[in-house]
Amino acid sequence: AILQHAAVKPRACHLPGSHETTEMGKAAFRLSEVVYTLSPMKVGVVGNMFKDFGSVFTKKLMGWTDAAVFGFAPTVGIYQYAVNFKENEKISHRF
Repeated sequence: AILQHAAVKPRACHLPGSHETTEMGKAAFRLSEVVYTLSPMKVGVVGNMFKDFGSVFTKKLMGWTDAAVFGFAPTVGIYQYAVNFKENEKISHRF
């Protein structure tokens, strides 16, 4: 595993609802904090981050095809139609 268990630090905390009672009806119990860090023995971690770069890039590029087909292409088509219509109208009034 890339992650290793680094430290467990016990903490005292007072919350209601436990069996032991202390002042004002609150009970004390211990919480432990777990910290995970990268292991110094795993030096190939950074290289493995980019090993599937091609498939990730292809997946993101395929996500943009919908935007191109349904967004960009109709906009360009409408613009070209409007320019062509205006030019044809100019030509028809000349004769």
